[in-house]
Amino acid sequence: MGFSGTILLQEIDKTQRIGFTAIIRPPIMKQPLLVEAFQCIKGEGISLELAIAFLNKATELIDLPYFEIKGIALRLQKMDVQEGRLTLYTEAYVRQLPDLNL
Repeated sequence: MGFSGTILLQEIDKTQRIGFTAIIRPPIMKQPLLVEAFQCIKGEGISLELAIAFLNKATELIDLPYFEIKGIALRLQKMDVQEGRLTLYTEAYVRQLPDLNL
């Protein structure tokens, strides 16, 4: 799976925007998540320490039992990866159903 994004690196005296691309192999069955590539797009790049901290934070988020989107907690049960398609099987906890008045 490929991702691209922007990291805002905030230091005491400045903020730096760093673009990146990453290719990962998602965890399937008992195989752990694998990072196949990580590359900075703009600027001077990042230090090894920052890259390790970023990957540690990503791992922490991946290992959470659920993630929340607009008041709905989702837990990933299974991921099916095929060429050109990703299917996520999730369990959802909904506190309140959204208003469906169209």
